[in-house]
Amino acid sequence: QYDVGVALSMFEKRVTLALDLYYKKTNDMLLQADVPGQSGSFKQWQNIGEVENKGLELSLNTLNIDKRNFKWSTTFNISTNKNKVLSLGSVSAVPVSISDGIINEVARVKVGEPIGSAWGYVFDGVYQTDDFDANGDLKDGVVSWKGVKVKPGDMKFKDLSGDNVVDPLNDKTVISRSEPKFFGGLINNLEFQDFFLSFTFNFSYGNDVLNIGRWKYEGYSAYYNVAKEYYDKRWTESNPSNLYPAILGAGKNESSSYYVEDASFLRLQNLTLGYNIPFKYLKPLNISSCRISLSMDNLFVITKYSGFDPEVSYWNKLITGLDNI
Repeated sequence: QYDVGVALSMFEKRVTLALDLYYKKTNDMLLQADVPGQSGSFKQWQNIGEVENKGLELSLNTLNIDKRNFKWSTTFNISTNKNKVLSLGSVSAVPVSISDGIINEVARVKVGEPIGSAWGYVFDGVYQTDDFDANGDLKDGVVSWKGVKVKPGDMKFKDLSGDNVVDPLNDKTVISRSEPKFFGGLINNLEFQDFFLSFTFNFSYGNDVLNIGRWKYEGYSAYYNVAKEYYDKRWTESNPSNLYPAILGAGKNESSSYYVEDASFLRLQNLTLGYNIPFKYLKPLNISSCRISLSMDNLFVITKYSGFDPEVSYWNKLITGLDNI
């Protein structure tokens, strides 16, 4: 483990810069490992996990304007962290399952990959009418799905093993990563005479979310409404979409890259506007200071994520980038 930091101050402390580089290897992490059935159990907590974290944190503070009646200061910070599993004892991967939906095995803790790696099929479009012969069978060369009699409108997955048959043992892979490439924030504080204004942005870039909650509003269940975009663009015989499967298309209850979305965002987290009542009005009331302010949170978010909030943090820390709302 190491942590190296550098701090700089320039222009009479109007600009300060702090940079931290760190590396940490954690050994003997608790892991629920498989054990022989004759022991009376199939799982046992063992200290066998080994994980490394490395990254940097950068902070920049500037006093942009410093006049008697006007001041403006800025704080900017950005961080990045890379996480990798180095060892899982006698195994190379451990499945991560959830129990609050129809899609259960959603991730794997895998040697060489970061914690928070979603696991599933690679979505490769939708089976079209032209993929089948007159008898309803798949034409030669079209990838089949082991144990499933596919039909037009069903989801198609990539054959990663090269045997032209998609199966869960050989054709699933890492399909998303919960960690962002970098994240940070920007704070500006302005003062003009007795008025003040502050606004705070935070951002994240490069993190994925496995939005499996989409199955609920894409027609798979009769208990939920159907999203308009999906309904308008879904596969039908008159609209042979290659992006959205049919309402009852097979494959919706499988973890796949179809549900993976870029959750990068820029958010105006807070905006505060206020006024400091001059002391001359407060002195007769024996009040030393009084500030009136209006504060607003979460004013807008710029993102391509289709869910309710791109800042997803699922309760299971082995797959935080999961949305199952």
